[in-house]
Amino acid sequence: MILGKIFKLRWLKWIVLTSLVLILLVPAVLILSLRWIDPLTSMFMLERQYELWQANSKANVQYEWVDAEKISPKMMLAVVAAEDQKFPLHFGFDLEAIEKAMAHNRRNKKIRGASTITQQVAKNLFLRPSRSWLRKGMEVYITALIELFWSKQRIVEVYVNIAQFDDNVFGVGAASQHFFRKQAAKLTVGETALLAAVLPSPKRYHVENPTPFVMKRANWIQQQMYGMGDDYIVTGVVPVRQYQAVTAASAGAIITLDEEPIDELLDEMEEEELSAAVSELADTTQKTLDVPDESSATEVMPATDDESGILPPTESVTTIPE
Repeated sequence: MILGKIFKLRWLKWIVLTSLVLILLVPAVLILSLRWIDPLTSMFMLERQYELWQANSKANVQYEWVDAEKISPKMMLAVVAAEDQKFPLHFGFDLEAIEKAMAHNRRNKKIRGASTITQQVAKNLFLRPSRSWLRKGMEVYITALIELFWSKQRIVEVYVNIAQFDDNVFGVGAASQHFFRKQAAKLTVGETALLAAVLPSPKRYHVENPTPFVMKRANWIQQQMYGMGDDYIVTGVVPVRQYQAVTAASAGAIITLDEEPIDELLDEMEEEELSAAVSELADTTQKTLDVPDESSATEVMPATDDESGILPPTESVTTIPE
């Protein structure tokens, strides 16, 4: 009797250990292989296609893998500028951003995330869009493996190829054809910034008929791209750019990059709309309304005639304050 219990306990331990090894080993082997093999699809794409089938829709997910050398380098820079400006400097997790997000979420009802590009690749490629501690644990493990096995350039290449740009449009290859009728290699700076501007919520923000908020965000992304420089993803170094009346020795010459506070920018847009409505009401009714303006609106840089689409600032590039 006792020997039987011991035998069963050993078998149980062996099954648990074997299962644990497989759970940890299989993702590691798969992620290592994807360093050289291009993914055919992603979990988010499969989830979206399943939703279309459930709705009896004739539409299909649009996806086309494009190698990095056939993608405009500005596209890579645009997503880093928009989503994760510390990308070259961290190992998959932006601890400072996580701390700020936790502090914000304790004080506000609006939940703010702090996912890096590597974490988004892990989620989009392997995990379902759900929330649980098990899923979060798998995300952390997969993120660490991706950072361990892939180069930074490979991570961005996979990200722009599986990111969702519209309801059924995934990847820059399909997006460039769908929105601009051109190949990904021929995207302009303005077009890459516009694509990156919708990434926080492609079901809410749209490349076609973009809202003033999307255009404002796209302009901000272009300014960040200009300040970061083409080699930022590889080197992680922001060049010190000199303009008229600005010297490299000045305190503002060294640019400190940071993630765009998307929630704060959205609140700012709402406050601007409310302020405009109040002013219009005051003019109509001939009443004076004293409405304090507590927001610090960011100036929208006008578009230039430059074919590159870059918005050259008149002084050293700065970021939106937190």
